Amino acid sequence: MNPRIILAILSLLAGMILLFQGISPVPSNFFDLGLIFLGLSLITGYVAILGDIFERWIDKSPSKAIKPVISSLGAAVLWQSTRTIYTLPNRVIMACLGFVFLILPFIFWLEK
Repeated sequence: MNPRIILAILSLLAGMILLFQGISPVPSNFFDLGLIFLGLSLITGYVAILGDIFERWIDKSPSKAIKPVISSLGAAVLWQSTRTIYTLPNRVIMACLGFVFLILPFIFWLEK
């Protein structure tokens, strides 16, 4: 596997986790604002790091470029459900949603 793909997916995952950490439950200070902007820049870096690979993925199959985004979103939601102060029903809902988003691309990959 190309090292740029691994670096881009790690950047995407770290960006999602930092973004969710910054916005949850309510951004209250400049540290949270910094986490939000750092997370957004790492998420945007996913496209920048991949470069021409991303263009080929979009031309060939747009879902191939979006599947890592959906999986990393699921991982970030799952991570956030264990790390923040929410009521138990909210944590269970977040964990279930994160798990679904995490495995959804793999289900569609097996389907083809």
